[in-house]
Amino acid sequence: MPDYFNYKISISVAKQLLKKGIITDEEYKSIDTMLCKKYSLSLSSIFRETQPE
Repeated sequence: MPDYFNYKISISVAKQLLKKGIITDEEYKSIDTMLCKKYSLSLSSIFRETQPE
């Protein structure tokens, strides 16, 4: 599976944690940055989801 899809799956879990109040906005941003590095997604990529829905 391409790295982009792995990122999308992982960030969706983080979004759910944020929506449930389990993590903060800052923690979400930190997780997003770590996932981008892990899955080789550029930090300036248009595919990043830095703003949860």
